[in-house]
Amino acid sequence: MSPHEQRESDSLALPTDRGSPAARRLPTGRPRPSTSLVALVVALGVVALVAATLGPALVPMDDLLSPSQGSQGALAGPSASPLSVQLSVSASVGLPPLVDNLTASASGGTSPYTLELCAAASPCQNVSSWSGAAYTVSATFSVPGNYTVSAAVTDTSSTQAKASAVVDVLKPRLLGASVVSEVTRGTAPFTEKFEADVSGGTPPYSLLWSFGDGSNVTTGSQVSVNHTYTVPGLYHPTLTVVDGSGITVRYMLAAVSVTQASPSQTLEAGPLSIPYWVLGATSAVVVALIAGGFLAYDRRLRRESEELVEALWRDPGESPEETKPR
Repeated sequence: MSPHEQRESDSLALPTDRGSPAARRLPTGRPRPSTSLVALVVALGVVALVAATLGPALVPMDDLLSPSQGSQGALAGPSASPLSVQLSVSASVGLPPLVDNLTASASGGTSPYTLELCAAASPCQNVSSWSGAAYTVSATFSVPGNYTVSAAVTDTSSTQAKASAVVDVLKPRLLGASVVSEVTRGTAPFTEKFEADVSGGTPPYSLLWSFGDGSNVTTGSQVSVNHTYTVPGLYHPTLTVVDGSGITVRYMLAAVSVTQASPSQTLEAGPLSIPYWVLGATSAVVVALIAGGFLAYDRRLRRESEELVEALWRDPGESPEETKPR
């Protein structure tokens, strides 16, 4: 052993007696640290540096464990987006009866879902094993007011999301009607045309016409009608209007006066349609013409007869003035 190696061996030897010469040869400086301690310090420094750099991106160990695998340690995929539900209405404002379509859809969470769709005008509808695709129901609002419709969705993990919308059903105007009659006076047979303008209330409307002569007709939503009066008289027609909510109003229309046609106005009414004085005057003229014709014819015939007699009694040599009947 060389003198150098001998000195290193002596320096590392453990003393067995503090008063021995070997103990007096120990160095007075700090002892050297062990190699394993240095490696541990370096490893801790590296871990601290990595943690400071990548800390926000580190995933907790609990999240790396799949809920279905639990303590088995299977890794799960990306987490699902939050559960949400959308609700829309086809008409948010209108007059009663307002027929509205409510449409709900869902996304996120864990499907399939359970849907509860509620409208104040009708009972709630529940749909199970719903995929989240658009689901539509119809609701009718018959009474004016503000209504809230809602949709509640629950996924398989019992997470719930809700949405709502407001439907405003307006109060209709008062039911009213105005009626126009073209002509209210005429001779039988007389045809009258009635026209009505209905407003307010709740459509659709039903119109009942009563013409005052015992005949009635219901025209539904038709606002004009014709009626013929065949018998002379004074008639009082009426109009009754009923709207979609059952409200009824009744109107008295202008009176209709129907008179009898005058006999002198037509020759088709019979022999009495020609006044007697016309018949008498016509007959007198005809008789006078006939009598005058006969008198004129009689005078001419008598004159011709006398001339013929004179011609028979006259001699050929005599003049007509000398000839006399014998």
